[in-house]
Amino acid sequence: MRPLTSAKRVMNGSKGKLYLDGEYVAGVVSFSAKVAWTKETVYLDGTIMEDQKTISGKGTGSLEMEKVSSFMLQKVGEAVRSGLDVRFTMRSELNDPDAYGAERVEIKNISFDEVDIANWSRGKKVTGTYPFTFSDWTLIDVVEETE
Repeated sequence: MRPLTSAKRVMNGSKGKLYLDGEYVAGVVSFSAKVAWTKETVYLDGTIMEDQKTISGKGTGSLEMEKVSSFMLQKVGEAVRSGLDVRFTMRSELNDPDAYGAERVEIKNISFDEVDIANWSRGKKVTGTYPFTFSDWTLIDVVEETE
């Protein structure tokens, strides 16, 4: 990795787009997906230092949206209401023209933890946050430094 020599290379989240099962998701305020590793301590022979062995991982994430339609209620709420354990795929795209390229990641086997049925306050814009878990992902395009 080389030194950052121009601020314009830092990616701008405003250039992000999100797709849920191939459908564009409008009004995304923020999106995150991460994996936390479960580790167990291993004591190494002949030393007092502890090491860690990765045992498993858990994918979690969150989608925050401005309410522009009933998209999430229809897509997620009605599917789960039917009694099915419905799973989704999301594609995150971050494509800032000043950056070194575009990053595209597909997050798979998404299970939403909750969905807003109704959520609003007088005098405030309406937003919703949708936490989820997932079990797989694929890097489609990665950003690599050039120059």
